[in-house]
Amino acid sequence: MAVKEIIQNLYLSWNRRKTGRENVQINFFDRLASVRSIIVYLPEEKKYFDAVVGEMDRLKKIYPIASITLLYHRNNMIPTAFSGRFTLVEWSSEDANGYGAPRVELKRKLFRSPCDMIIDLNPEYHFFFACLSQASGAPIRIGFAHPQGDDFYNLVFRPKSLQDLAKATSSLLKYLSLASKVPIAE
Repeated sequence: MAVKEIIQNLYLSWNRRKTGRENVQINFFDRLASVRSIIVYLPEEKKYFDAVVGEMDRLKKIYPIASITLLYHRNNMIPTAFSGRFTLVEWSSEDANGYGAPRVELKRKLFRSPCDMIIDLNPEYHFFFACLSQASGAPIRIGFAHPQGDDFYNLVFRPKSLQDLAKATSSLLKYLSLASKVPIAE
């Protein structure tokens, strides 16, 4: 194990104790039905970003009164139509410290207000997003299943293949629509 990975693991362990955010039991359907604030971590990799960004309108239909923030990497282009419906927060490598953890300024910008749900749409484990999820304080943290990331999300999904990330995201949104009691078309 590389020194950087050891430091990352120590950081996450320390942060978990510091914030007191151990895994707690919650009633998902009740919580999902009452979500008012969502932060979505859009994929950093362009091919994954392109596969999921079109699904954000469906998320807005599921949670029409929720405040939805999209965190996206500077190298990806957000559709201009999103600027009025979503809060857009751009990040870049400068927003991470030398070990890959998010800097305080970005965390302050994202978590000014309490957040009900985090959705990490990065299909591969990313230390940066694991740290943000842990620091969020959100009772619902959704992400892809990964041995390194399972501790940071309390609802994980396993798509059959990462080749069809849009389909996997669509399935997740269908599940969320059932819980939020707002049925949406496929």
